[in-house]
Amino acid sequence: MDTHQGATRHTSSRRHTRHARKQARALAVRPALRGGINASPMRLPAGPWETLVHWGVDRFGEQARTMFARGDVFYDHQQRAFGSDPYVAGTRLWLFRPVPDEPSEPIMLTVQYLTDHFMVVDKPHEMATIPKASHVANSVLVAARRQFSNDEIVAAHRLDYETAGLVLLTTDAEYRGAYQKLFENRRIAKTYYAAAPMLEDLPVGQWRSIELDMAKTPGYLQISAIDDARRGVHSSEQTREWNESLPRGSAAQPERRRGATAQGESIRDVTNKEAVPRLLAENVNGNVRIELSEAVPASKPRFATTLTDYRMVAVWDDETPQASSSSLHTSAECRRFGDADGRLALYELRPRTGFTHQLRVVMAHLGVPILGDPIYPKVMPLGEVPLRPYPLQLLAARIEFGDPLSHEPVSITSHLRLAAVPQGVWGRVFHS
Repeated sequence: MDTHQGATRHTSSRRHTRHARKQARALAVRPALRGGINASPMRLPAGPWETLVHWGVDRFGEQARTMFARGDVFYDHQQRAFGSDPYVAGTRLWLFRPVPDEPSEPIMLTVQYLTDHFMVVDKPHEMATIPKASHVANSVLVAARRQFSNDEIVAAHRLDYETAGLVLLTTDAEYRGAYQKLFENRRIAKTYYAAAPMLEDLPVGQWRSIELDMAKTPGYLQISAIDDARRGVHSSEQTREWNESLPRGSAAQPERRRGATAQGESIRDVTNKEAVPRLLAENVNGNVRIELSEAVPASKPRFATTLTDYRMVAVWDDETPQASSSSLHTSAECRRFGDADGRLALYELRPRTGFTHQLRVVMAHLGVPILGDPIYPKVMPLGEVPLRPYPLQLLAARIEFGDPLSHEPVSITSHLRLAAVPQGVWGRVFHS
């Protein structure tokens, strides 16, 4: 055996052993999962309370009495806490909070691929990948743990709540790192489909690539596209053969330019200044305009240069019924940002980087926001979101990678479809 290889394997083995010991200690401290849901840790603050229930009622209201009576509160090492226990500041408690979205019937996920190490399931629209805020039981992770009676299932990556399609889960936390690195190191080819207004200057079937600088600022819903309109777009002279003849995840290089602030500085150069301008997509006379907004603290935004390949694979006339509110993001509303004749298109999108809302920002930046998007190019009032004729029309349709454990090639395709795409159009695309 090569000395370097032997040392590498030995180091990897030691890391695995340390990880296993750390995981075992964590499992010993926290209570076991209930119904696929973790208890939430909380450190008790300094205060005047005499007993735990007095603090709990102040913190959670009268439901705290029920939580203690039901045995939903624990100390470390799975020791049950009682409401009559004395209050000691600094103590760590573990709480099983009431589940706000417990379904009347079990959620059954459609499994597209299953091995001893991982599974790939189809996530519906409007379902969280992991528990977050009010989305707890209505999450892929909790549903999968319950469906397979396996609390060791973990997610290797995430999809937006609005996006449908393939999610990869590992059957044990031990395997998570190997599959998570596929996404982190860009060793997995991802294909999405989206329904949006037609791009008039893009021939059907022709691939283009766009490089776009983006910024994520904590506290803001929208991701900012830091780029002049349509700058950095590269069109390949080749069509289908151009992308299909290259290894998955490869493509011709687009024009590379960095985004700039109003002062003409590279965004890479302004991150240590006092503030960075926030850029927003805005509808101006039927077009998406990227404009500077108020400044935000420079230490907070997270920047990345994104790269996306895209093409139109089908075009059809819009026949979607009008919604009652003129502010809804129906296809008619989206026409004001794209094709004035009301023609819609099915796009194939292949992100070569991974950034929050990357594909949604790219499509809005190109002037053709994805149908049903409640955030781009403008944020929809919460009361209008349920009135949309369909959710965000974005589907994570295919993933391809080399299995890091079995070393076998893997290709998985979703069985879901986009509601805004006519059945005939969908059938022609996927059965041609």
